[in-house]
Amino acid sequence: RLLNEGLRVAAVALLHSYLNPAHERIVAEKLRELGFDHVSTSAELAPLIKWLPRAETCVVNAYLQPVMQGFLNHIRERVGAESRLLTMTSAGGLDSVEGYAPKDSLLSGPAGGVSGAAAVAESLGFSHILTFDMGGSSTDVARFDGDFQYRFEQSVGDARLLSPALKIETV
Repeated sequence: RLLNEGLRVAAVALLHSYLNPAHERIVAEKLRELGFDHVSTSAELAPLIKWLPRAETCVVNAYLQPVMQGFLNHIRERVGAESRLLTMTSAGGLDSVEGYAPKDSLLSGPAGGVSGAAAVAESLGFSHILTFDMGGSSTDVARFDGDFQYRFEQSVGDARLLSPALKIETV
């Protein structure tokens, strides 16, 4: 019935899947067999004991997957399948399109600014910097002390995400 109403994505978050993800995999496979295009599982995305943040992370990922995958597929078509396409993560690094999960890129813009500032500073011989990135609606501030500082749970809108991200304060 859900497929007939146009729902094509699903999020699966079972209570103890952080210990044993087998049941989530079975449910995901059944959903794919039924015709769901995108299925996110919490144990694959955030295999941690905290069920509610794990479930929220899974729902956000499932919701964004078709949109972001379509965007990346469009770019791949334009640059050619043989081109190496990488995505920026909220942790300030790059990941392949094949390893891409939307939950890892929600704070990628500010993280890119911190990564870029750190690279420029290091090339100039500085290992300790403060970054200040002011845009139209917010200002992002971070500290680089020879290495990046991370947080592993953050709020994006009303959702809590379990995903590594650079420690950036937004005003």
